[in-house]
Amino acid sequence: KAHLLAGFAAPPGVPVTWHLHEFPSARPLTRRLLAVARRRAAGAVAVSAAVRRDAAAAFPGLPVAVVPNPV
Repeated sequence: KAHLLAGFAAPPGVPVTWHLHEFPSARPLTRRLLAVARRRAAGAVAVSAAVRRDAAAAFPGLPVAVVPNPV
């Protein structure tokens, strides 16, 4: 997943923002892997309020903003 690669490939001190399209709770393996990469994430953008709520529950403390897809 791009979130994982970005989190580990970014130089130290460079903020990483996730773009969440799906519910992390629906994908247990992805959620566990993102939890490991969470320490590098400065925040996230979710495509809906429902995805934002799910991400906030899966990753407490991670700032998540909603930016709906235009299409």
